[in-house]
Amino acid sequence: EDAMDVDSDQDSSDDEADSATPRRSQSETAQDTETEALAGAFQDPKMARILTSIPQCLPFDRRVKLFDTLLQVDKSKTQDDAADMQGAMLAMMRGEDFDQATSRVSVEIRRASLYQDSMEQLNQLGPKLKRKVKVSFINQHGAPEPGIDGGGVFKEFLDDLIKDAFSPPPADAAAAT
Repeated sequence: EDAMDVDSDQDSSDDEADSATPRRSQSETAQDTETEALAGAFQDPKMARILTSIPQCLPFDRRVKLFDTLLQVDKSKTQDDAADMQGAMLAMMRGEDFDQATSRVSVEIRRASLYQDSMEQLNQLGPKLKRKVKVSFINQHGAPEPGIDGGGVFKEFLDDLIKDAFSPPPADAAAAT
């Protein structure tokens, strides 16, 4: 009799847990499948042209889901972190350079000419710019600055680049042109 009471207590807690987790309706699952199909349709140039020319033919929430799906597909193609790490570990065991074994793109930026170097090097990357970018700064003496780009150096690079790009030119440089 006590065992039955324990079972009934467990059953009620299972029911509560089931009701606490939201269940996806069949229509939501069907919409997700349809969104994935639309993302696949973007590979057809005619469908891509239609969806980019008249996006209002899809409700906003579906466009957002479609955009997220397209981003995930693109990211999986360009930034496969697990495969990068596995390849990097194997390369390091063979004595190869870590950056060459991953899909990271390396750029060297001179602090003295940050904007010019950035534009030259980043424009040359083209589609590779979707990959992770490793930034190395070169100081005013021409020596590489020590540091590991775990994201902080890249953030510093973007902050400095934006400041340079949007700051007004010095008064003496404006008068020279």
